[in-house]
Amino acid sequence: VAALALYDEALAHKPEQRDALLGRVVTLSYLGRYDEAIAGATRLLDLGTWYLGDAYYWRAWNRYYSKDLGGAETDIASAKRLLQNVDVLTLSGVVAYDQKRRSDARREFAAVQKMTRDSCMAWWYMGLIEGDDRAWAESVRQFNGAASCYDRIVTELSAEIEALPADLDPAERERQTGDLERRSRDAARQAERSRYNAGQAGPNLSPGPR
Repeated sequence: VAALALYDEALAHKPEQRDALLGRVVTLSYLGRYDEAIAGATRLLDLGTWYLGDAYYWRAWNRYYSKDLGGAETDIASAKRLLQNVDVLTLSGVVAYDQKRRSDARREFAAVQKMTRDSCMAWWYMGLIEGDDRAWAESVRQFNGAASCYDRIVTELSAEIEALPADLDPAERERQTGDLERRSRDAARQAERSRYNAGQAGPNLSPGPR
């Protein structure tokens, strides 16, 4: 909320400042204020020239979480023409999977995995896709990869908490610690879900007794 106030203050002085406009869109997105974020991203696109790929990505992101899959598909396709990074390809894959375009989703997540082993969502969704296709051994491998990925996030977040400066304002320490702990709990839950899914897929690897 403090960041949003700073962006608003900057834009009051210079309404077309692109960095502030984009920062405001990102902040609104994480606050769950999807309609406002969509409007902000549209403003960036209307202005043209700068951050167009980012604007399409964040408008797609907010349309996805607003349950507008068609709008998200259109915007993420526009983002892909301007940006080819992990975030864009991951969202493109998620949208494709939710629209039951599994081959498109597989292509996007495979591209993400070539870029980095640290996209937990790519591991997770590839596990789902392989399970949908009854490729059980590969589904187990992907879900195990997702579990390891989420475990790494838990470890990294714990280290971030330990590394908070000793002289940090107590209220700010509480805020940052609370946010990091929440993210750690979310990652731990996803790790357990990944292990559970791997366990569910495992018995399909060999036929049972007849």
